[in-house]
Amino acid sequence: MITDALRAAVDAAYSAGTFPCAVVSARSGEEPPSFVYAACPSSDPGQGTPAVPGVPGVPGGAPESWIFDLASLSKPLATSLVALRAVEAGALALDAPLSRYLPDAACSSLGATVREVMAHSAGLPPIPELQRFFPDAASVDRDEAVRRLLAIEPDGPPGYGVAYSCTGFLLLGVALERLGGARLSELFRRQVAEPLGLSDGASPAGSDGPDPRVPKIGGAAAVATPVVPGAPRAVATFRPSPGLEGLCVPTEECAWRGRRVRGEVHDESSYCMGGDGGNAGLFANLAGAEALFGVWETGGGLLKPETVAAARACATDGLGRRRGLGIQLHDGETCDTPAWPADSYGHTGFTGTCAWAAPATAGRPRVAVVSLTNRVYRGRAQTAELIVAFRKALHGAVAGSL
Repeated sequence: MITDALRAAVDAAYSAGTFPCAVVSARSGEEPPSFVYAACPSSDPGQGTPAVPGVPGVPGGAPESWIFDLASLSKPLATSLVALRAVEAGALALDAPLSRYLPDAACSSLGATVREVMAHSAGLPPIPELQRFFPDAASVDRDEAVRRLLAIEPDGPPGYGVAYSCTGFLLLGVALERLGGARLSELFRRQVAEPLGLSDGASPAGSDGPDPRVPKIGGAAAVATPVVPGAPRAVATFRPSPGLEGLCVPTEECAWRGRRVRGEVHDESSYCMGGDGGNAGLFANLAGAEALFGVWETGGGLLKPETVAAARACATDGLGRRRGLGIQLHDGETCDTPAWPADSYGHTGFTGTCAWAAPATAGRPRVAVVSLTNRVYRGRAQTAELIVAFRKALHGAVAGSL
């Protein structure tokens, strides 16, 4: 059974110390999803003391209610959806130079288009590290962060290769804010979350803990039933309200902030943007992430099917890596396995998140996997190889249903 394979992959990664928290779902067509979660009760495996006193590894509530920092999943699940809505409205032109919307951006000087920015072929630096301009988190000023972002020079000319760039999506976020007259978080709420019926999580419903009927295996628990009636609503929001901290999954100990990060964006550059970064900043529970990722199949009533199809088409032919507009496409280096079809797509997030799908065809139902973890909890360097291995094992486990 697919659930057994998922359980094995999650349990092995948990036991290896990849993460203290994970929720994973796998769906094939209209069949009930397989659902697996892992939880570390306030301590690291094999240790009897809390990993961080007062900051347990597991949030309160049922696993379905846990709210994860999606990191770079924000690119396809938030920023790109806002951008594509602007394209449909005629406010944003994909083949227009970025300078049309950001004339004061230094990186616009070489003529990179919005399409190239979204496909990571604009020749922009990978990570702006905006935190280097502020001695500590208390000194962050968003206006200054935006000014520093706009002053960043390109690494090279656009259209000559694929180079993953958080800088590009941060700039795209600023462009969207100028077009929409509001912060990115507000644009997302009005243009994406509310039309999809997603909650900001301010008043989540749900149980107070995991189902006691769920079997524990090596610290991980698995259940093969869909989310039950009365479970928490689908939640997706930037900057969760303070009342949600108990449901937010903690991430990494941050020396620059002087604390373990919880309920605020892990990405330092997005933090400097007040949490409204086009590269990262979205938080969601499993149902929220699934709903947003589902838009990438046929539009989900939010976008026209032809808009989504065009965004999923390869925009980087001949440039090595395969990229759509804000979405990664199957190639030899993606997080899925060779068993996945060439038309599969998805994205990963630095904190340990991932969403991947094979679209429905005439002879195949849509198969989708969403995995949310807090792998950076034990350190980004310490878990870098472990999360890659987990993703390969997880997607390999699902490959049998393709």
